Amino acid sequence: MAVTNFFWDGDNLLQEYDVAGSTVVHYTTEPNRYGSITGQRRDSTTHCYHHDALGSATELTNSSQLVTDSRRYSAFGQLTVSSGSTVCPFQFVGGLGYYNDSGLSSVYVRRRHYSLAISRWLSTDPVGLRRERTDLYRYVSMNPINSVDPSGLILIPAVCITCCLGSGLCTYFCLDTCWDIASKGQGDFATCMWDCWDAMPIYAKIVCGAAGIVCFACLIRALAKSLAALKDTCPCYCGPAPGEFWGVLPRFACLQMPGCFCLFG
Repeated sequence: MAVTNFFWDGDNLLQEYDVAGSTVVHYTTEPNRYGSITGQRRDSTTHCYHHDALGSATELTNSSQLVTDSRRYSAFGQLTVSSGSTVCPFQFVGGLGYYNDSGLSSVYVRRRHYSLAISRWLSTDPVGLRRERTDLYRYVSMNPINSVDPSGLILIPAVCITCCLGSGLCTYFCLDTCWDIASKGQGDFATCMWDCWDAMPIYAKIVCGAAGIVCFACLIRALAKSLAALKDTCPCYCGPAPGEFWGVLPRFACLQMPGCFCLFG
């Protein structure tokens, strides 16, 4: 089996190279935490990825903008339709970095491998283990049409991604315009933003407002899950045991002191 090495930029895969250190493929990604993968250059040939709403690669086009490959998937990622012969590891939810590892017959999702054959993770969820979930191999709570898990640790509902992007687009024009006006001393930023919102058609206010509310709710939910995981793992600090005073100390120091217990637990 050939050995492939990865070169990462945070959570984004930028290059693959072989054991000799020669670059095999370059990937182009958007400047987000999880991609998205927009193109690849392999064997001096460039292809662009085209994704569906979930982030799965449905078509590849070449430098002449012609479709060379086409794919369709079942809900859990099994290929149902496939044409073309281009090597394309980013297939099911490939836009968010799901890497189809043909050598292991699984999908590599940063911290775990996902099996397309059985529609389950091949190792337990560390976050789930701490929170004592009953099924530590379940993929996105068995809701693959609406959710993804690009970290391999916690699912992100697709509606959250869509609404946060939508609310961002809604405010982009106003922010850009008002920042320019304020920086030139031609008006007040807050007043400009209010006037811009007030000038929006009613349907735009409804859509943008709803998207913003859903996005905010998603962020609160994600923060709550993160705090819950922090509570369960208690990786950071310890506090004094009853009747004693140690101050706030790093956990490794607490482990040396009998009677010290975790602030969160």
